[in-house]
Amino acid sequence: MKAVCNHCGKGFVRQQSSGTSHLLNHIDRCPKRIQESAPAPASASSPSQASKVYKKKDAETSKVSTFDPTAFDKALARQKISRMIIMHELPLRFVDYEGFRDLMSFVQPLLGKICRNTVKREVLKLFDFEKAKTMALSEDITSKVSITMDMWTSSNKKKGYMVVTAHFIDNSWTLQNRILRFIYVPSPHTAEALSNELAKCLLDWNVDRRWNSTYLMLEVALIYEDVFTHLKHRDNQYKHLPIEVEWELARVVYEHLKPFYTMTEMFSGTKYPTTNLFFSIICEIRLSLNAWLNSSCDVIKNMAKSMLEKFGKYWDEIHGVMDVVVVLDPRYKMVLVDYFFPQIYGSDASTHIDRIHTLYSDLYS
Repeated sequence: MKAVCNHCGKGFVRQQSSGTSHLLNHIDRCPKRIQESAPAPASASSPSQASKVYKKKDAETSKVSTFDPTAFDKALARQKISRMIIMHELPLRFVDYEGFRDLMSFVQPLLGKICRNTVKREVLKLFDFEKAKTMALSEDITSKVSITMDMWTSSNKKKGYMVVTAHFIDNSWTLQNRILRFIYVPSPHTAEALSNELAKCLLDWNVDRRWNSTYLMLEVALIYEDVFTHLKHRDNQYKHLPIEVEWELARVVYEHLKPFYTMTEMFSGTKYPTTNLFFSIICEIRLSLNAWLNSSCDVIKNMAKSMLEKFGKYWDEIHGVMDVVVVLDPRYKMVLVDYFFPQIYGSDASTHIDRIHTLYSDLYS
């Protein structure tokens, strides 16, 4: 004897053990019946047809909001399941468990089946979303950021995991912590291997080393050059003593960065006007970087290429404003422009000088 559902058309065979229980269970779960029995959404012209609205409290935000029990957002449901898996450190195959699927088919048949690949995509979407939030937050903070690394290793020391965490104080003077990356690090777990993984993480988060911090680091390191040598003899664990070639490279980079540090310190002055100083300092930086390109040291050349690329974006945005400022300064007028532009632009200098004359004339026309 066979029965057929009037809503979805699914067929059922009579069972001696359960009688009609399986038919009643299907009536409660039939997605077609649930969809058909859902009341139509309310319209502006017929408010009396609005479906019943309930109130609920969101567990994450603690906000009370209204919801329509007949409305179902499949994308939001998948996101909530992915957050649950992350929060409780569940395996991705959790959604393949028969018990979970049976529960979800009873609670919300419209959800359908979710496989581990779907959950993986949702988890990666959540990661990108939270990363974007952290990046936006980091752009607003004015404090320094401290980076820490923690390492876990297996009992046989072959498998290791490193977590990189950023610590900072936000503008409300609240200590904030953000995990930047959780990394699998294969053996051997040497200082070089860990530093390489940290560098990859910082580059992935667009954290560039500033030349001021590099200059100050080298300044201190060169002062204590002899201390590193003594440490090598006293500490057997210290195995990365810089060789003479590396010390010489540090001195070369230090000498090249020294004028940059002096110039940027002038920018940060607060007890005297600095706008009138910008033009000449920026031009000096540009000329210094151009000179670095002809250095015999490959490291200096690569530094110059990287810094010139970023400098070019900054120069294109603000040099027009600085040109006007320096021309309006009665001490300089066009003297500095006529002096620096031929060195910066070469044969194209006259074109850029004429542009300033035009811009200056437009201000008074």
